[in-house]
Amino acid sequence: MPICLKKEFKKALEAGVPLIGVNTADPSLTIATLIQAKPAHLTQTPYAFLQWDIIEGLTLTKYEQRLIMEDRLPNELTSQDVLAQLSHDKQTAWMKNLPVTLQKLLSVRENTTIFVHNAHRFLHDTAVMQAIWLLRDQFKAGMQTLVLLSPHLTIPKELTHDVLVLEDPLPTEQELKQILTDQYQNAREELPNLPEPSDALIGKSITAMTGLSSFAAEQAVALSFTTSGLDIERLRERKYYAIEQTPGLKIYRGKERFSDIGGVPQVKHFLSAILNGRCKPEGIVFLDEIEKGLSGSQSTHGDNTGVSQDIHKQLLEYMQNTDTTGILMLGAPGTSKSLVSKAAGNEADIPTIELDLGGIKQAQVGASETNMRQALKIISSITNNNALFLATCNSIDALSPELRRRFRLGTFVFPLPTREEREAIWAIYQQKYNHPSIPEALLDRPWTGAEIRQCVDIAWRLNISLETAATYIVPIAISAKDSVEALYTKASGAYLSASSPGIYYKDVPAQPAATPKARQRRLHLDSNTTEAA
Repeated sequence: MPICLKKEFKKALEAGVPLIGVNTADPSLTIATLIQAKPAHLTQTPYAFLQWDIIEGLTLTKYEQRLIMEDRLPNELTSQDVLAQLSHDKQTAWMKNLPVTLQKLLSVRENTTIFVHNAHRFLHDTAVMQAIWLLRDQFKAGMQTLVLLSPHLTIPKELTHDVLVLEDPLPTEQELKQILTDQYQNAREELPNLPEPSDALIGKSITAMTGLSSFAAEQAVALSFTTSGLDIERLRERKYYAIEQTPGLKIYRGKERFSDIGGVPQVKHFLSAILNGRCKPEGIVFLDEIEKGLSGSQSTHGDNTGVSQDIHKQLLEYMQNTDTTGILMLGAPGTSKSLVSKAAGNEADIPTIELDLGGIKQAQVGASETNMRQALKIISSITNNNALFLATCNSIDALSPELRRRFRLGTFVFPLPTREEREAIWAIYQQKYNHPSIPEALLDRPWTGAEIRQCVDIAWRLNISLETAATYIVPIAISAKDSVEALYTKASGAYLSASSPGIYYKDVPAQPAATPKARQRRLHLDSNTTEAA
């Protein structure tokens, strides 16, 4: 566990802070660490630590129980005496009732710290809130501390100004390396011929573990050993599964690269330069249709709960505090915005994290905000605060000016494909689905890339010709003609073009992008092209 949490906790104890909240994914490890963070004045002074949970009630901490079993209990640690005094009448049923337990704590001796597990489950109970508040002044005077532990801590308004909230960061690279070393030692008890990991394997393993709590990392590594060594792919998949338990987070597992996407050469060229530039990102954060996820964030008319405003605020603060930036991608549905965003991670061999703002929202009070905070915490860990945000939208006016400024690398318009781009797209799917040729008439149809793929897919599934499959396609240029026209008319002259260098103009034909020759060759309708590889 990073030293920073220990330092912050120690400072809080020295200042006499009576009520502390800790966001932690591993409460047992947190308790063991915080117990060691006692102030200097307590070195030779009697002090005590207790914990409370809904099953066992008020007990000694697991850390102290282990010290007792090992006969290593320091003389200054008097938790057993404190617990005995609280239960002197042998009536211990109250110990599982949190409000009553909190009332009893008014009589504990000085220099006592009590940890409450899963505090978020009880904090919104009126009796619990009142009992905590009643502890504040007395605990401050007596150097006592109540520590509220939770994976997603939301402090009710009644206690907002009374509880100091600390963050337990996810394990550092050095800590993950130690976990890996320990798990290798454990694995050799069952696999004595397990080969020593190379430096390259250690580096890949640490990367695959980043974003997990200490306990989750231990479990993931332990379950990823084979007789031939550590299976990196298995480890990475276990990590992805663990991360995806956080609402709103998903790891993209597709294999597409830019060469598998026809058209929009300018934005692909620009992204390639960023991914290989001076500030190479360590992860892609993809927000699809960001305006829908933040619907109502600019007023109370679309979201009377305030959830969207809170998520919007957290996103702004995160991007500001970490100096994170990104690119906005504007265009009609099916114009490859999402596909380009997802392929960017594969292009640079970095993870693509899908951040679903809609999936973060929950009905329970405070749950959406805590979900967003946890998601950003994981993103921060995985990307080392060096992520590239790629967001798609169909209406940029729905985004606040503040948010648009965070995406300072530019806004690209994805227009309906030109004939040249359509030829490239058709060529990709021609090879992928093994069609012998593309009818000339279909090349002239103003379809999006998604509609071209749909046509080829229908033809393959039904074993029919492309001409017949085309009869099942209603292009967005027809079905949503007015909205598409309005989108591109408004974008004309205001944003960059994804298809050609410079600013996008609706009625000006796209010019070829200044991309490397190798990338230009991929646009030809050559049956031997590697475009669909």
